[in-house]
Amino acid sequence: MSAGQNFDNYRNYVGSEDKYDLIGAMQFNLLTALGLRESHRLLDIGCGSLRAGRLFIPYLLAGHYFGVEPNRWLLDAGIDHHLGQDMLRIKAPTFSGVDDFDFSGFAQTFDFILAQSIFTHASAKQIKTCLAGVRRVLKPGGLFVVNYVEGPVSYAGDEWVYPGMVAYSCDDLNALAMAEGLVHRPIDWPHPNGLRWALIYDGSPLTGLQFIDGSDRVIGNFDGAGPVSAHLWQLHGWAFDRETSPGVERIVLLDADGRLLAQTEVGRERPDVAATFDDAAALGAGWCTTISTATLLPGRQKIRAYAVIDDRAFGLGVVDVTVTHPLQA
Repeated sequence: MSAGQNFDNYRNYVGSEDKYDLIGAMQFNLLTALGLRESHRLLDIGCGSLRAGRLFIPYLLAGHYFGVEPNRWLLDAGIDHHLGQDMLRIKAPTFSGVDDFDFSGFAQTFDFILAQSIFTHASAKQIKTCLAGVRRVLKPGGLFVVNYVEGPVSYAGDEWVYPGMVAYSCDDLNALAMAEGLVHRPIDWPHPNGLRWALIYDGSPLTGLQFIDGSDRVIGNFDGAGPVSAHLWQLHGWAFDRETSPGVERIVLLDADGRLLAQTEVGRERPDVAATFDDAAALGAGWCTTISTATLLPGRQKIRAYAVIDDRAFGLGVVDVTVTHPLQA
């Protein structure tokens, strides 16, 4: 922030007022490009005066936006100027004033977590605490979307710096993420202040399931995967349980290393499947979901689909895909 800005102003307090709308729109566009849908749950760390929240809250289903902001006066100003009491009542966002990166009070897990200009002010110790808190509440296959000032030398202090900003090297952020069992991957997305965007996610293989291929119990197929935009792929197929039809609890999509890319429910109508098997219970056997290509390895690889019942995962097939990286830095 430049000298002379009025910190009593709910717009100036979070950055340059002339970029207020632009930076809010930039966050909304990025997350929807990465696959945010209205049914997802979003945690907005440092939501401030709802610069981006004023776009996310109307878009998401009621009760699906969660914001963290220690400065209550700033949040109240955002509610007054951007939401109003009617929107607050209809969309029922949840807010917390915690300042220690402990998100357990929400009693929720999240598909997307956003930290716009948080690492730009934080010490390495605070980033480590944030990453640990995020990992506890990030859903399997979920994305933590962050930005930071990229520099050759990382900030070595122990204190929060505001309104000034601090820098971190990509290598040091990689190390901080790896220490928490997470993957840090820079992406190419514009920021008017030159900040570097990155995705942070769990890169470990999915565990806790018995994977079964060739079973007669679950009938299904992984029909295919293909791009629906420059940054999103759609994956679709069908599955039903012959013993307790429909029976299938969820579908999981894994990459070649066994990492969870996405999970979804069955329930889409597939009259072709019901007709083929002469089984009305198979009508709702369809499934469809999207994934962000930014977390996939480049080149040709395999994506596997499984139908989950209890602790068993029944194979539905493998699709070969060729991945490019429009968001890859």
